[in-house]
Amino acid sequence: MKKKILIAVVVLLSMVWGAKAQTNIGYLKDVSGNTVELRTKTELVGDPYLTKDWSKAIIITTDGKKYQDVPIKYDQIENVLYFKDTEGNANKFVDAVKEFVLVDEGHAIYRILAAGNKFFYQILYDGKTKFVHRDAKYLKENREYNSAITTQKVASANKYYIVRPDHSMEEVKLNKKSILAVLANKEAELTKYVNETKPDLSTVEGVKQLLTFYDQL
Repeated sequence: MKKKILIAVVVLLSMVWGAKAQTNIGYLKDVSGNTVELRTKTELVGDPYLTKDWSKAIIITTDGKKYQDVPIKYDQIENVLYFKDTEGNANKFVDAVKEFVLVDEGHAIYRILAAGNKFFYQILYDGKTKFVHRDAKYLKENREYNSAITTQKVASANKYYIVRPDHSMEEVKLNKKSILAVLANKEAELTKYVNETKPDLSTVEGVKQLLTFYDQL
């Protein structure tokens, strides 16, 4: 009798583990994509991608679909998001993606902010007012002196923006003058707050602190 019970338990556990394994390897069943070839690093000097390796992400499409644990790569030059299917192939998404969250990167959120804006921005502060960042990568042609060979080098420019509730956005520098100029409609209150609490507006955390106060006014 004990032997029969033990066999039944083993069978049951096998079914559970099998179901979990099927769930883990089947996360891309409903994700539709077109298989493509990723560019190799030998074609460029530098890395055009947001992360060095494939990163596990949560994907949210414009029509509300949500996919968990999808391995992705984001080409910051071409502004193209790729996913890796269960056979290891790189694919472009067929469904339009509005947001992805990098699970292994502290759940960093990247989002297309409004219709007509095609780039993904990292969401640093997600209140009524938003504070976002974009690592704008681009290619620079480089030719060594007395060389006929031209190489393409990946360059980047870190840009920060404040996005108002009406979706208008303005680039800012990480300093007091630039930040307060964009939030000039509450200049008196913010100047008093900055003088009293002294948030470091040369840092992301300081700007987030100020915007948290700003959104409460």
